[in-house]
Amino acid sequence: MPQDPSTIGRYKVLRKLGGGGMGVVYLAEDGILKRQVAIKLVRGGIAEHEHAMARFQREAEVSAQLNHPNVIVVYDVGEEPGFGPFIAMEFVEGSDLDQLIRAGEIDAEGGLQALIQAMRALEAAHKASVVHRDIKPANLLVSRDGRVKLLDFGIARSEDSTLTTTGMFLGTPAFMAPELIHGSDASEATDRYAFSVVALELIAGRRPFRADSTPALLYKIINDPPDLPDTIDPTLRDVFLKALAKDPAARFPDMRSFLSALIASAPLDPAARSTLRAQLGASDTVEMRRARETVAATTIAEVPPVGKMTPGASAGKVARWVAGGGAVAAAAVALSFWLYPGEDLRRTPPLVEPVATRVPARVEPSPTTVAAIPIRVPEATAPPAPATAAPVPSAAPTAEPALPSPAVLTTAAPEPTAGAVREASVPRTDLAPPAATAAQAKRAPAPTAVAQSKPKAKAKPKPEREPSYARPAQEPPAAKPAPAWGEIRPEGAQRVD
Repeated sequence: MPQDPSTIGRYKVLRKLGGGGMGVVYLAEDGILKRQVAIKLVRGGIAEHEHAMARFQREAEVSAQLNHPNVIVVYDVGEEPGFGPFIAMEFVEGSDLDQLIRAGEIDAEGGLQALIQAMRALEAAHKASVVHRDIKPANLLVSRDGRVKLLDFGIARSEDSTLTTTGMFLGTPAFMAPELIHGSDASEATDRYAFSVVALELIAGRRPFRADSTPALLYKIINDPPDLPDTIDPTLRDVFLKALAKDPAARFPDMRSFLSALIASAPLDPAARSTLRAQLGASDTVEMRRARETVAATTIAEVPPVGKMTPGASAGKVARWVAGGGAVAAAAVALSFWLYPGEDLRRTPPLVEPVATRVPARVEPSPTTVAAIPIRVPEATAPPAPATAAPVPSAAPTAEPALPSPAVLTTAAPEPTAGAVREASVPRTDLAPPAATAAQAKRAPAPTAVAQSKPKAKAKPKPEREPSYARPAQEPPAAKPAPAWGEIRPEGAQRVD
């Protein structure tokens, strides 16, 4: 008898778990990842080694493809010199389902719970177009915490598999479907048939066909009806007869419908039946859209309607809900502006007019605008005009230009500076005194408001000559004297120099 290896690959062998004629299983430790693994080592000749390496490689590929919590995880495959091919897989501390059945340590409820988990593993394999081909209790490991793991995908067949061919006799004869014995291809229906045989052994403690030899067993599977115990309920008998029908089309369409009928007719108490139905309806994956709808419905149900507060509700809770809703709405608006910037905003008129549009455009001041600027009149008055002036041709009298309103000139203002004049953009040429014309024969008297706004000046002797506007109409008007500083001219201009 060959000695057991101390190491297999990079794994250190701890102890032997079990074995048979073709191989042995060891418990080992991964020195790099510091975890325990189960290593199956195959012994035999060269032909057995080649076949074992192909099966191990296939099992590793299927395990990586499925990645399901009820499917055993394969870590590594390789060949140990002097011993043969090996496969390192997840170590499950527990027993397989065959050992539990033989020891009588599992009841109907526990068996159905194990079947529900095995069903999920097979559904995942079938969804990936993988047919196991060897469903039996020995390939279902049950951990100490009740987790079921499906293993041994070594002879599994998929659409792209080249490991097996049609007509090959692979699998355990007691769990083979009649069409598979006839030479038909393995399919999901053949896995469902083997699954029904495992269910009968769990519920009734026996298999549907028994014989002393493999040929006799295969003959009964093809020709004889299932041998069911007389002690089971007639309803449960009908369920198994349908599941083990010779024609695949007469069987249950899927394992879920078979388990539903099995739970309804199995000898269970009402509480256990309700629990199993809930486990059967639950899924091992979470649909995100349905989860969001459930959370939203729960949130809406928790908020009491306005005006119908429950006794336990408080105003603070409602205020928190309102504040939270406002924060979510503000975040949504900010997100929409961030996702769709500029383009939509340019097509819609702005809610608030930009500041630049409210500033008036710069306007060149007119003489009337300049006349409206209040000017402080100095105390000294301008010198009188010369006594004589050149005669001016008579002209038709024109309407006297309107003087600015005294109300504008009543407001006192600081004396303008040259910078203020430049800021108003008033040309210097506009401030020069114009030549005297006939239309300017009359001079407007200074407004009373200006005289009131300045302090009283000392009385000055009046000029001896009579003002031009008091002369008789027949006499030609005298030339207008130069305007004094700060004097208001009839045409609206004002000297500031």
